[in-house]
Amino acid sequence: MSIIKETTKKKLSKIEVDNLAKLYTSYQDVIVELGQLELDLANLQKRKESVLVRNDKLISDEQLLVKELNSKYGEGVIDPKDWTFVPNITE
Repeated sequence: MSIIKETTKKKLSKIEVDNLAKLYTSYQDVIVELGQLELDLANLQKRKESVLVRNDKLISDEQLLVKELNSKYGEGVIDPKDWTFVPNITE
């Protein structure tokens, strides 16, 4: 283990100290911003998962409705202009 003698220490200039302090502050800002971005990403991931669950529910609801309509009207399509059923024509 080396012991630094008081006489071997050199005092940094004010400019050097200021530059080091600015650098340290900038690193701290980056660390804080990275932490905030991680939190934002986690929140976005939760929102995405929630939207995907809603989407899955919509797909399930749509499939059920199509099954009900097919049972009632047969195979065909719905015209969204006037909400009428158009049966498939089979020859």
